[in-house]
Amino acid sequence: FFFFHFAAKRTKSPPSLQRRLRSLSRLDQRHIRTDPQVPPKRDIPMPPLTIPEDKQDEWHKLQEQHAQQRKHLQNTVGQLAVLEREKARNGLTNTELDKLPAETVMYKQVGKMFVQTPGAQVKSEISAETKTYETRMSELVTKRSAYETAIKDTEGQLQAIVDKAVAAGGAE
Repeated sequence: FFFFHFAAKRTKSPPSLQRRLRSLSRLDQRHIRTDPQVPPKRDIPMPPLTIPEDKQDEWHKLQEQHAQQRKHLQNTVGQLAVLEREKARNGLTNTELDKLPAETVMYKQVGKMFVQTPGAQVKSEISAETKTYETRMSELVTKRSAYETAIKDTEGQLQAIVDKAVAAGGAE
């Protein structure tokens, strides 16, 4: 009896954890609900495709190349997003600094300390940093378009191999 009473005693979890658990259970319920108007998706079984022996190496090489290109594209898009955020932040900072009077004392952070800096110098540094971001962004946009073109080319080559395999009766 004592053991049962002890085991049945509930320990109270912190309120933040309780709220998080409730929100997660609601999230799970949202994903479980389905719209009765929309029929469930059924995967259409495709016959397995056999790539000819002479194209196997090319197929694997193109798949690896495609994966690398997609990875580089994702990295480039991520870097571009970071630079866009920084550029926007610098623009907001410049607009706020323009609203201040010219004689306002400004401090610039250097490591863990703050150094008094003239307002004109702070504005010029932010402008120079923004120009650097713009040049880097233009380079990344060029890279992104090159990766997108390379991915399309690789996908075209992969599709050509698949089309040849289907035409040759590679589907079982």
